[in-house]
Amino acid sequence: MNKVIIKTAIITFLALVVAFILGVIGIYAFAPRIAGKYCYELGFKNMATECNERVYTKTGEFSDLVELVDSAIYAENYGLISTYGEEMVKRTSDFKSFCESEVDEDYTEDSYSTFDYYVNTTMLAKYSLGNVQNAIDFAFDSMSPKGYTENSSLKMLVNMIESQDGLGQMICDTYNNIPYDKGNKFFIGHENFRTDMKNLGYPVK
Repeated sequence: MNKVIIKTAIITFLALVVAFILGVIGIYAFAPRIAGKYCYELGFKNMATECNERVYTKTGEFSDLVELVDSAIYAENYGLISTYGEEMVKRTSDFKSFCESEVDEDYTEDSYSTFDYYVNTTMLAKYSLGNVQNAIDFAFDSMSPKGYTENSSLKMLVNMIESQDGLGQMICDTYNNIPYDKGNKFFIGHENFRTDMKNLGYPVK
């Protein structure tokens, strides 16, 4: 009798486990948005990011792209941050509207803005992957409307020069190679950038 009860209990337990697994697979396959939220709340960072990537790939919606980038940042997935962070920033009008919507009542001109947060995080992801030139190019190409400020990604790179061999020369060469007819040669604050570079021993043209 006891053996029958134990056997029944084991079968029931295994059936529940299988049902649970199938349910998870089903949600993951057919409802990745829901699966992503559950994974995020449970601390399964990489699974949440993978679900959010599937959602964005399907919808192409900017809000889903933001969700994906936030999830990748949470998971410290530099590859996805680099790829989708850049895509996010390059969707210029969407990104501008998003950044403006994120400004809160405590924001001041000197605050670390939403724009700076995503651009800097993306730039640092590229740098962390060893794509130094790509990180530098991105910093120049993704200059904020305020230009070269204490919170900008280019300033962050300049601040790293003394601790990173070769970085100063790479930044110098990149700026010098920007054609004069390009707007990003004369961004707001470029005089301060030139002064900083000169003081560090890397005079730019």
